[in-house]
Amino acid sequence: MPNELDSLSKLQAAVREFQAREERVDTRGLRQVIDALEGEFAVEARESQKAGDHLIGGHITA
Repeated sequence: MPNELDSLSKLQAAVREFQAREERVDTRGLRQVIDALEGEFAVEARESQKAGDHLIGGHITA
């Protein structure tokens, strides 16, 4: 798990750096990155759900 946290920390730092930029970016390329991250989120959320992580905090779903 430390590698995952390290990877997430690196991503968060990269996002902060990106947000601090002054130049405009290609919106098509930006959308591709956002879509890829949304896909990663969906996979992680599904794996957490399958593992029962959502039940640990008392968040029971139907």
